[in-house]
Parts: sequence; structure tokens; C-alpha cells
Amino acid sequence: MFLFSTPIKVCLLCVSLATSNLLKDRANSYTDHANLELPLNLTDSISIVNETATVNETTSPADAFYGDDDVAWPDTAASPSIALPPLNASLARPELGAPRLHCNGKAYGKNLKISSCLRALATMPEGKKALTFGERGHGYWDGVLPYRVLSPDGLCAVDISHTANIFSDKISPSELKQGVELVMEICLKGKPNEGGVVSNIGKNGDLAVRVMSNKPSVRCGSPLSSPPLEDCKRVFDSMRADGHKEIFGQKSDPDPKITVKLPATLTGNRRRCQLVVDTVVPGEGQDTYDWYKIWAAATSIEYMCLYSGRNGVALELGQSAE
Repeated sequence: MFLFSTPIKVCLLCVSLATSNLLKDRANSYTDHANLELPLNLTDSISIVNETATVNETTSPADAFYGDDDVAWPDTAASPSIALPPLNASLARPELGAPRLHCNGKAYGKNLKISSCLRALATMPEGKKALTFGERGHGYWDGVLPYRVLSPDGLCAVDISHTANIFSDKISPSELKQGVELVMEICLKGKPNEGGVVSNIGKNGDLAVRVMSNKPSVRCGSPLSSPPLEDCKRVFDSMRADGHKEIFGQKSDPDPKITVKLPATLTGNRRRCQLVVDTVVPGEGQDTYDWYKIWAAATSIEYMCLYSGRNGVALELGQSAE
């Protein structure tokens, strides 16, 4: 669940995660920011194809997450699109054409912390067995899309998404890591340092993996306060994560434009983990936001708090905070 905190002027929405029994004590648990802890912080050659290459359209809202609202695929940017070199030939399938690497600081952030991205990479599993990755709500998959891995400090995100109008594809964990390594080697270590994406990967060429900056405003609770991680993961995998704009407002607010009534609570079947979206000052205000960014905030809490045995809250959400 998402717990409450004292009011933050720049934030209207907040998201919190905790065990169900902590919901009763949320006001007492998150009233003093001072008591909340924030965790510390290959290629041999390349071939430039052209200077403004169009990349396959994908459905991930991450494409516009760090840029302006009009940043979307297909993307024609000044950064070159690069064909992956022979070192990563296992990613390529002749019948599909070469995977594509595209660096784009506007869409995926600039000056990424390389040490954080290395830590995110280290959390990704190895393995040559192909796993299924598919859109949430359209079947049962090894990885539910969008799928995200974060560094423990939350500053570097690895996102996996699929091609528009295609629900799923297969890829091995080792191939995914190769894609991340390429983005790091060419985009992050390049000049300028910027995030990027490798697309046209997977058995059918319908997956893409991105390395991008993440800007969390997360506070973690006390040790041993975390709800069961697997229960929370089920909540994350079943919740909406699309980029459709919603108007969040109080249940008592008669405004007909409100599309999501607050507090909005999501919970698993065993009700041991609750995700709560509400305004920072409970019972007051409304704001515009989308579920992709709420899901991304929940994922930040997962990696920054839950993995160290603590519950957490994400602040500075909502259009008013951007």
C-alpha cells in the first residue's frame, strides 16, 4: 500500500506500500520526514546506419516519460541509430534484420549514473532459456509488460516493452542483458552521456529494452516493516500501467470529470500487501496523472524499500508536481 506523509507543497498525489494492518496506523507511521530513511546511493566496432533512423513503434509510455508529451515512437532524432556489432550476434536473427540501438537523452535522460546502471544490470538474471514477456491482462507470462528493473538507489531503470499491437514475444535473460550492456557501452559512455533503447529483439523482433534515468522521491519506513514481497509483486503485475491520463479526486468531490476516486486501494488475493494512491493531505484536492507513472513509483518503492525489508511512500506525483 502507499502510506501518507506530511503535506508537500509540490506534491498532490502520493503512493504507499505496506502490510494491510499498517493501514490503520499510516498517519502515525509517516508524519515525520526526518525519521524516514532514504537508501544510499562491448562492443568491438559499430556501424552507423544513418543519422535520423526511424525506430519501430512501441507501446511503452516510457518513450515520453522524460521528454515532452509529444516524444513518442516512431522517433526521428538527431542521435544516430546503430546496428549492433558481431559481438552481440546472438541477438540478431537474419530473417528479422539487425536489432537497433538508439540513444536519446530527451526521452531517456542525460548524465545517467553509470555505477547505478551497473547495479541494475547485476540484478538481472543470466540464462539462455527463452522466457515469455507479454502485455498485462492478455495472458500468463514469465515477465508482465511493462517490466522494470531498478538499481537499489532507484536512479537507473531498465524497462522492457513490446511492439505496438503485438501482445508478447520470447527472449532469454542473457540476450536482454546484452542489450542493456550495449546501451551502457555506447549511449551512457558516449558523449553526451544519455539513455537509450535496443529494439527489434526477441524471437519475433517484437521486444525492446531501455536504459534510462529515474527520478524517484521515495521514503522508506523502519526495518522489518515490509509486506511480503511476492504479494506486492502480484499487485504490481495486475495493476494498470498505461499512459492514459486520469483525473484523480476525492470520493466526496461531485466533479463529474473525476475518473479515479481517492483513496484508490489495490490489494492481492491474500490481502497482505496494499497499494494506496491518495492526495498528500488525505481528503483534499485532485490532480491529473497516469497509471504508468504510478506503477513506476510503486516499482521504485519495491527496489528501494521492499528489498531491504521496509515499506515506503512515493511523493511528488501528479501533474502539479511536474
